[in-house]
Amino acid sequence: MFNMTDSIEIVWDVLDVARRLKEIDPEYELHYDRRTGKFLLKDSRGSVQLVYRYPSIDVRMLTDARRTRAERIDKILKEIDAANERAERSYLRAEENRIEDGLSDAAERYYSGCRGGTR
Repeated sequence: MFNMTDSIEIVWDVLDVARRLKEIDPEYELHYDRRTGKFLLKDSRGSVQLVYRYPSIDVRMLTDARRTRAERIDKILKEIDAANERAERSYLRAEENRIEDGLSDAAERYYSGCRGGTR
């Protein structure tokens, strides 16, 4: 009896993605998880290597599989670090702008109060 939580291995597809994944790594297997409705890249031991974001089999799965290979870990970590640095700089700029705007508003209220004689 089929367990609904099991994934189904895709061994053939119209775009030949399952076979082409094996060219990237012979241990790669394309699966469809019936419970989540997601496509998975697993190794031959059944460990999930990647959960695909595509709703159907897509040739971009090949690019994703190549991009996330363990041999590229150093480059991947550098890309993550660079993205984190950009995000942090952007956050700090936004925070500085927010502080400057708040100080400008406070100064404007203070000086408009002084001119109005309400001090």
